[in-house]
Amino acid sequence: GSEMCIRDRSTSLEARIEDIENKEHLTHSSLVEPLTLLGDAKIAQGQIKEALLLYDRAIFVQRVNFGLFDSKQLNIIYKEADGLKLLGDLEEAQKREEYAYEVLQRAYSKDDLRRIPGLIRLADFYDTISGYLASRVFYRKSLQILIANGREWELEAIPLHNGIAHSYLMERFPPSYVSDGFDSRSIGIVPG
Repeated sequence: GSEMCIRDRSTSLEARIEDIENKEHLTHSSLVEPLTLLGDAKIAQGQIKEALLLYDRAIFVQRVNFGLFDSKQLNIIYKEADGLKLLGDLEEAQKREEYAYEVLQRAYSKDDLRRIPGLIRLADFYDTISGYLASRVFYRKSLQILIANGREWELEAIPLHNGIAHSYLMERFPPSYVSDGFDSRSIGIVPG
């Protein structure tokens, strides 16, 4: 089954990593990919802590070779944040999400469209931890980038407007408030 397949894949990745370490050195740039893939395999096997160690090492190797704020590490930082969320460690996950934002800011200039997916991701994260003010800030930043690029009327702007609107709604009617005997359909007639 797929479980067997993942295990075989892990074994071949481990062999590949060892091979590179022996032929080259412990921080050779070609280690980034197999370390990341092995991390993915560990996640699939439910070995999240092991995966996080591998992602951490992949990021370290990436930085040693390409600099502290190279944008290619973003993908791995996000995998780390997702792993931490799986462990239920939202505090550490938040640190990773915010660190990714720092990398994003240094990697791309202010109005670069490549910033948008990361901004939306951060906004979504703040949404999940009820940080609606922060969430709105990042949806707005995304929208400002679209405006700067003359793309505010394109379809990709819709989720940003929705995100901004949603943040106001959740601030006004937090889920706990709404679930106290009001369902979402009666939200229009909530007193006060």
